[in-house]
Amino acid sequence: MKNASAWLLLVVVLAWYWPVLLGARAGGPTVDTHALPLASWFSDALSDGRVPEWNSLDGTGTPATATSEIATYYPPHQLAYRMLPPANAWTVLLVLHTLAAAVFARLCARGFGLGRWASLLAGIVFSGQGFFVAGADRGWVAATACWLPLAVWAAWRWLDTGSAFRLLGLAAVLGIQASAGHFQVAWMTLVTVAMVTVGH
Repeated sequence: MKNASAWLLLVVVLAWYWPVLLGARAGGPTVDTHALPLASWFSDALSDGRVPEWNSLDGTGTPATATSEIATYYPPHQLAYRMLPPANAWTVLLVLHTLAAAVFARLCARGFGLGRWASLLAGIVFSGQGFFVAGADRGWVAATACWLPLAVWAAWRWLDTGSAFRLLGLAAVLGIQASAGHFQVAWMTLVTVAMVTVGH
């Protein structure tokens, strides 16, 4: 019963994406016409043994490293698109990032002293709020935003302890989030961490 609230997060997120459990792919028309062609191109490049930095197939060419949907250096993308077919990787990443958002928000709430069930509610609300739901057809939404509560938690732990190790952990979280591709959300996280620091 002690970990029941944590397991409930998994149940809630999988309930949101229940068609995926039956083999369906998450997303809508935008996924088919935009996200999946990019994912397939990225996956093909990785299978050729290279990390693509320039997409010559997009108009007269665009920098792949500046395309949020690809996030060429983001570790979960590097792993998933090497191991799974592009459509499956895209769906798995969406579900796992939504779950990560719930888990990290719950951890952050616990760090601020909320109880088990209150922190569970925080995790559900954060991962199920409009930004995630409305952006379910854009993979960068969950991939970038899921790191925000973990960054806040890491910043708070660092401020409480003054530990260089905690500061290194915060830097790692912010670095991983920056590699996820959506720099506006990463900037919003930096502003949030700065406000937490000032408030502390």
